[in-house]
Amino acid sequence: MNAMHPEERREFPRYKIKDDVYLTFRPDFDRVGKIRDISAGGAAFEYVQYTTLANISEVEVDIFSQSKEFHWPKIPCKVVYDRRVEKYPSFEGIETRRCGLKFTNLSKRQLTQLNFFLANFPQDAALKFS
Repeated sequence: MNAMHPEERREFPRYKIKDDVYLTFRPDFDRVGKIRDISAGGAAFEYVQYTTLANISEVEVDIFSQSKEFHWPKIPCKVVYDRRVEKYPSFEGIETRRCGLKFTNLSKRQLTQLNFFLANFPQDAALKFS
């Protein structure tokens, strides 16, 4: 719980990413999308879903950016939510979804990579709520 904003449940401030940074689910790479915001505790990304995908609660993901030549592989996460953002009525079964992830059990190396990412990627100021 955030002491400054008791209604805000997140433990860490979130930052909107300015660069094109992507996230994908392992091992099937069936969800690939752009990261919308990130914090020391997790990330949210949006992806286009073409077919019905299984609901999962635990996953490994990769975060990557070609423009910055950054690749952070095999990040253990818990799926906090995965909901529809937009449905395309003219295309049966295609919708944009937003997925929130909580980082879990990060190794020392992964924590170093996360700190590098937060320090080196252009970000907007902390988001209060969304």
